[in-house]
Amino acid sequence: MTTPTLGVEPGRPRDVHSSSWFVDHEDGTVSYCIVRRAEAGAPNAQVLAFKGESDGDALAGYEEWRELQHERTVRNAERRSRWGPEGKGKMS
Repeated sequence: MTTPTLGVEPGRPRDVHSSSWFVDHEDGTVSYCIVRRAEAGAPNAQVLAFKGESDGDALAGYEEWRELQHERTVRNAERRSRWGPEGKGKMS
């Protein structure tokens, strides 16, 4: 999986939308950048950049990261569903 970086390396932005864009770098690589909203106490409006050899590689890195975040969220929700008086067991 491509690990996102905070911030963007210098380059020429293109296909800019409200919360995502591509950046073409001088070395021929491309970054897909997103604005990450505040989640779980994280600072608001962090820019995450997913770098790849092409647009497809950069987008694939973003998709992998997004799938990992989804799996983590589902796993945590399942764990939290056991908490409290409505839960099916003790906290674990």
